[in-house]
Amino acid sequence: MSSLPDWRQVRARAREVRAALGLGPELVIAGQVVAAAVAAAGLTVIPVGSDDPLLRGARAALFPDDRFVVVDDDLPETAQPFAIAHELGHHFLHAEAFRCVSGAVDEGPVTARVPVGAGRVEAYNPRQRRETEANVFAAELLAPGPLLRDRFVAGDRLATLRSLLGGSEAALLHQLAASLLVPPEPVPARARPAGATPPAAELPALDPSQDAVARVPSGPLLVTAGPGTGKTRTLVGRVRYLLESGVAPERILALTFSNKAARELRERITAVAPERAHAIVASTFHAFCLDLLRRHAHRAKLPADLRLIDPVDAALLLERHCAELHLVHYTNLYDPALYFDGLLRAISRAKDELVDAAGYAALAAEMARAATTDAERLAAVKAEEVARVYGCYERLLERYGRLDFGDLLFKSVALLRADAEVRAEVRASYEHVLVDEYQDVNHASSVLLRLFAGDGRGLWVVGDVRQSIYRFRGASPANVQRFGQDFPGARRADLEVNYRSVAPLVELVGAVAARLDPAATTGSPTWLPHRAQAAAPPIHGLIAADGEAEVNALARLVAEYQAVGHAYSDQAILCRTNGQAAAIAAGLEQRGIPVAYLGNLFDRPEVKDLLAIVSLTAEPDGAALVRVATLLDHRIEPDDVRAILAAARAAGLAFPAALVAAAGFSDVSPAGREAAVALGDRLTALAHGRDAWQLLARYLFADGTYVATLLADSSPGAQLALLAVGQLLLLAAELAAQPLPEGAEPKRTFLQYVRELMATQDVRLQLPAHADAFDAVRVMTVHASKGLEFPVVYVPNLATSRFPPGRQHDPAPLPHGLRSDDLPASEQTEEACLFFVAASRARDVLVFSRAERYGQTRRAPSPLWELVEEVLARAGLRTTLVSEAVPADTDKPTRRSREADAPAPRPPDAGAPRPELSLREVERYLECPRRYYYRFVLELPERPEELAYKQLHDCVRATATWLAGQIDGPGGRPGWGDVAAAFDATWRRSGPVGHSHEGLYRAGAEDLLRGLWTRLHEAPTGQPWHERLVVDLPDCRISVRFDRALVESNTIRLARYRTGKPRPEHRREPRLALYREAARQHAPGAEVDVRIHYLADGSEVAATTRSERELLDRLNDAVRRSQAGEFPPQPQDRTLCATCPYAFICPA
Repeated sequence: MSSLPDWRQVRARAREVRAALGLGPELVIAGQVVAAAVAAAGLTVIPVGSDDPLLRGARAALFPDDRFVVVDDDLPETAQPFAIAHELGHHFLHAEAFRCVSGAVDEGPVTARVPVGAGRVEAYNPRQRRETEANVFAAELLAPGPLLRDRFVAGDRLATLRSLLGGSEAALLHQLAASLLVPPEPVPARARPAGATPPAAELPALDPSQDAVARVPSGPLLVTAGPGTGKTRTLVGRVRYLLESGVAPERILALTFSNKAARELRERITAVAPERAHAIVASTFHAFCLDLLRRHAHRAKLPADLRLIDPVDAALLLERHCAELHLVHYTNLYDPALYFDGLLRAISRAKDELVDAAGYAALAAEMARAATTDAERLAAVKAEEVARVYGCYERLLERYGRLDFGDLLFKSVALLRADAEVRAEVRASYEHVLVDEYQDVNHASSVLLRLFAGDGRGLWVVGDVRQSIYRFRGASPANVQRFGQDFPGARRADLEVNYRSVAPLVELVGAVAARLDPAATTGSPTWLPHRAQAAAPPIHGLIAADGEAEVNALARLVAEYQAVGHAYSDQAILCRTNGQAAAIAAGLEQRGIPVAYLGNLFDRPEVKDLLAIVSLTAEPDGAALVRVATLLDHRIEPDDVRAILAAARAAGLAFPAALVAAAGFSDVSPAGREAAVALGDRLTALAHGRDAWQLLARYLFADGTYVATLLADSSPGAQLALLAVGQLLLLAAELAAQPLPEGAEPKRTFLQYVRELMATQDVRLQLPAHADAFDAVRVMTVHASKGLEFPVVYVPNLATSRFPPGRQHDPAPLPHGLRSDDLPASEQTEEACLFFVAASRARDVLVFSRAERYGQTRRAPSPLWELVEEVLARAGLRTTLVSEAVPADTDKPTRRSREADAPAPRPPDAGAPRPELSLREVERYLECPRRYYYRFVLELPERPEELAYKQLHDCVRATATWLAGQIDGPGGRPGWGDVAAAFDATWRRSGPVGHSHEGLYRAGAEDLLRGLWTRLHEAPTGQPWHERLVVDLPDCRISVRFDRALVESNTIRLARYRTGKPRPEHRREPRLALYREAARQHAPGAEVDVRIHYLADGSEVAATTRSERELLDRLNDAVRRSQAGEFPPQPQDRTLCATCPYAFICPA
């Protein structure tokens, strides 16, 4: 289940060297360690100037034949030991001579990369691999991780450790992170139960079907490898055969789909050919292309310092140049960047299909020519807009000298097509090309392969079209069907034996495969089971009364299997979506089951804690104090937090300086003042002149108890918390190494990046190589389970709209004709492939389950459930009904204890007058009670974008009210010039003047008002009614302001203006029910006509009269709960959490 690289052998070798030097279990000054190791190696260190030709731009260089190391004498004295230790790494790890180049010595977090930024592309060419190994060796040689952990747990912190070690602070901080923020490396793994068959990866010899394809003299060959048939073992066997046949290792290229697969392939090759594996290039397609373009940048007409831009930076780039995009259908005044992620995905998919901006525009034009309905014409116009954005985006990339990830393949194909010399060089470099997971290769990758694999004589690919589950991001299983066309004379072969599953499960997997769309299969599989028939029924089907009962049944089964010998870590629950996985993980935790759930990194409480620390030092509003004050090191009572924020706001003081000034805040308790000053002093000292990585690393390791508290807890939850902290540090270090925009403050830039990342990407927590140390149930999506296997597997939620899930809206669908894949890419086929992957992960036991009701909604069985029942019937089994809905222990803590940041609810005051609130406040409470608390109780500011939209909205509303008053009053209908003048005055007074998107906001506002002006000129008039009224409800009074209110005969016409696009749910919003109730209370007996007017397109719809009492009760209940102090983090729409201005501090 590992997602991170495994460097344990390198670290162990460094500790062996220390032991051989007689350096016991004590920390030793870095210079002394290096001196001893240099002497033991029989080397001499020669200091030289940084411009010495022996260095060739590097910090140090090893000359093994001449037995010396040169080191840059201009380096700081603290940095020289690491540079020399890096060269010692080459000496002790790498038998062949090796010369370092510029950038090779890296004190940074070299052991792992987060999957954002350049970290999404990991290159596994031999040089980079050896340089990384030498860096890992150097860090461990100078500061062994186990010793650092022991000293830290004993109470030593950064200053003490540095005095014991010497060396640079940066290197020590990175090694502390690498040593403390991961679980300790385990003792040898627990024994496997007697009689159990080892996983396929551990089986030694190849079977006849594997051996036949591994030893094929030449290609092109396509190997179809079903689940559990030893695909990777066969590929490694192919490598071993080639090496034994005399093929030079540097002439072998192995390509695969993901960074994880490339790492695992490299590790497996190293295990069978340790002396020669370093020379084999094992890489992803993207990393291979990055290396190709860097080596041939001039010929590809690219900058020499080729730099990648990730999707987050790409979205920020578009946002900075929003005015140049001239958006119409993809504009949103509330959030101008709302559609950028969807637009960039469409552009990326176009590049996967080798379609440039002009080609995209041509496809959109063809859509327009063929359109016969309004919907088709609108789709064509939107596609044309995407094409314009594509062209503008490409010009921006060229202007700033950047490439995105799609460009890596796109421009590599262009280079190889255009430059015969480069193409010939690549073909000559690699005699044999091996490709793993061929069904996941996209169109651009397949074209690239044809360009440098030539006639395919050295081409050997392996895959299984039934496991094609990445079509949504460009994978083209048609490559499997077209293999014979792409490479004439190609042969196919099958791996025949399933080593993973017991015989009944192999039969089930075969039945699922046979039911897949015939166009997506390669015939009915007949895998031979290697394992014997199971003693007990290995397949179960559960039907629960509701979702809670389903989770309860899963928890009981997990406990039962654990009691009979299947450890928690032997069991996995595979869900269709991340949301389902999060809900099940939480439910299991509440029932006492230890869970390892690799959720979104930014949903983790410890990550929010640390983001709040950065925010409190970098963002002057101090909102983050609400969360920081709940941490054990900085405990400040909620009443004091509110008083500090109010006093700072009144005095105009910025944070963190306001914390120090709290010494003089009279409304704060003595204990609160003392804690605030201590926190302010600490953060000021930590943050001054430092970026986010430096701040966080020192916060965690220089003093305080945050890390120590987690280290003292051996539970899986605490171990996952440490991993989350470590990966946030990796992200901070990655971004700290990037150049800052001119004039940018590094910590604020980091927070801006994280906010954009939260809004557009799903960054998953990653596990270390020794993840099996967690004895906890694995909960993950089916996509994440690809390539894994578990003794016991559960596949829940097999109900309609759950598995398969409901259709997701695509804001920028691809134009017709863009996909080269001519196979039917139906959603049903992909869902069946996902079901196939899920079912085939099980070794011993497979449990399917569904509920008849989720929440308040009844759900019919999934179409896939029919197959479950068919398989059970064939085995003489039936589904089991689980009728009881047992409640979870929702009070059971699932993480370390923390105080609430909001006061506890209070009983109502029977003698108090009914409260009166504005409708705007009540609507905010309905949207999310906790957000209401932050905004209206604590009066925390909103983010600039929200404030700007509110200002725009208020300017439009004020001008619209003025316009309606003019038309409905004695002055008559004003001309557009009068309206424009009134709007201009309002904008100058109250608009977002000076905002980066002011031009966009103003143009949008003027368009809305012009449409309203035109419409009101044509609309009938009446007598003006009330502009504002107060409505009496049972427990409160709510003031409501109408956008327009007229009396016409005995009818009151009330208008609600909206700036967005029409949606069905708009007709049922509580505001409209309150409009109607206001008319009833203040004009009894009158007819009431409530309508929504959409300013963007001039349309209008009547409000529904259904469920009005229920809607009014919701408003009344919201006020009652807010007055009682109930502010739970329960948003109506959880998709908005990522863009909430209070995301860093909210416990949701």
